Amino acid sequence: MRYVLESARGRKQGLRIPIRQKVFVIGSSRSSQIRSVQDGVGRKHCALIVHKRKLYIQDLESGHPTFVNGLRLFPGGRRKLQAGDRVALGPMAFVVRAQRKKRKLLAPVAAPYTAPPRPSESALPVPMPIPLPSIAPAAPGRPPPLRAVGRMLQKTVALVVLAFICMGIGWLLFQGPLAPAEGEKDSEEGKVTRAPTKDGEPEHSSAGASAGKQPEASAKVPERKLPENKKLADESKPLPPNPADDPRVRLTFAAQVEPILRSRCIRCHGEGKRKGRLDLTGLDALLRGGKSGPAVRLGSLDRSPLWESIDSDTMPPAGQKLSDAEKKLIKDWILGASNGTRAPR
Repeated sequence: MRYVLESARGRKQGLRIPIRQKVFVIGSSRSSQIRSVQDGVGRKHCALIVHKRKLYIQDLESGHPTFVNGLRLFPGGRRKLQAGDRVALGPMAFVVRAQRKKRKLLAPVAAPYTAPPRPSESALPVPMPIPLPSIAPAAPGRPPPLRAVGRMLQKTVALVVLAFICMGIGWLLFQGPLAPAEGEKDSEEGKVTRAPTKDGEPEHSSAGASAGKQPEASAKVPERKLPENKKLADESKPLPPNPADDPRVRLTFAAQVEPILRSRCIRCHGEGKRKGRLDLTGLDALLRGGKSGPAVRLGSLDRSPLWESIDSDTMPPAGQKLSDAEKKLIKDWILGASNGTRAPR
């Protein structure tokens, strides 16, 4: 099947132009198959496309309208053409003609091309104004595939079902049969738990008394009596030994003395601040002492300035005094530090 464009307007009315390319362009550019530089014709106005023996027209979005049978073609849109359709763009108009291919002869002879007779001016038809129809709404793009639409519907239905399930669970918990009754809420809020009774169950009393009345005095809680066998067993248990009282326990600086000094004395005799150049962060620094010499003389309390300050409560300052047990640990360590064991009394 061959298609031909027949000019339907102008001085070349009746001129037939065969469509031999698969993409036949009409416009004002030099690469167009039909070129016109008149007003209303874009650089690449439209294209005629031959696909599977069928003819289509497509607007190339040149900014100028293309009409097919008096209807405006949407910019970038495509439409199928048939024999007898009228195509108008700018001052040009064409009629689509269809011709069947002729069988090739053994010795074909091409007839010379003769131009049709030029009609006189009086015979020219009076151009009729073509009414411009209202602009058609924008043609939708390609519809989404059915699979995508089905997935969207499934997701929407799943969300709706999930929302209804959540609403139903909330109703059951707060307003439905699973919700606690109002009387139970009031009773739970007004109950006060007391000590267990002889039966072992806690005793509850309502706190909903009026504001003007004074609450009644609570009953005395009975003391739980332990069995005599258990009392005797508890009294017979010996208390854990004190390291300072047990002569078998070896007193060391790192285990007993250093924690006391770090908790009470490190603020004034530490790495950042050292009063009297005395550092109590380690055993070597303690034995080295400060301005007045060594702070501790191992085995002698009278020659240990550290013990004299602790014993007279001069150090640490007020509010951080050492307890009697802490003083006893430091004293025993000084006396027994010379040979690593406690000194005999």
